Amino acid sequence: MNLRQFLFLLVLSLAVGYTGWLLYASREPEPLPQFVGPPRADYALADFELNSFDALGKLGFRLKAPRLIHDDQRQSYDVDQPTFRFYDSKAGSWRADSDRAVVDIPTRRVALRGGVEVTPEAGADADPWILTTEALDADPATKIVTSALAVTLSRPGSILKGIGLHANLDLNQFALAAQVRGNFEGPHD
Repeated sequence: MNLRQFLFLLVLSLAVGYTGWLLYASREPEPLPQFVGPPRADYALADFELNSFDALGKLGFRLKAPRLIHDDQRQSYDVDQPTFRFYDSKAGSWRADSDRAVVDIPTRRVALRGGVEVTPEAGADADPWILTTEALDADPATKIVTSALAVTLSRPGSILKGIGLHANLDLNQFALAAQVRGNFEGPHD
């Protein structure tokens, strides 16, 4: 290789390098990635009370909680530390507390989750009871509550435990599905 060929290759490689650098420097910058995260709430409520009415205008349930978030994509309300009051056809009511809940807006069904406790309000039932579980689904229209998890139903003098629950609050009927155990106290003299 002579000097002339060497200089030609040197100039050619410098020209290729400079052209590559110009193309790199003049390129369009890549757009920043779009933020893809959880959907944002349409609105949120703090320390509120909500009354939900059925299609006939009857009160289906009352809700009081420190926070509610409306999710339009799922058509639901996410509620923290809710206290619900469900009503039957005889003007009785039941109080349901939990750590959180999701209310499906179209069906008005309620999914209570975490530390669920249901009790009749004063005057709703002569024989008081307490129902506890970790998950409970309630349909205010039919007055039916269900659970697939462990449930404890306590009444004065008895405790029933089982897996799975189907209850009609309107008729005050409770059915435990499986592994039912009971403790019953005798009469006290």
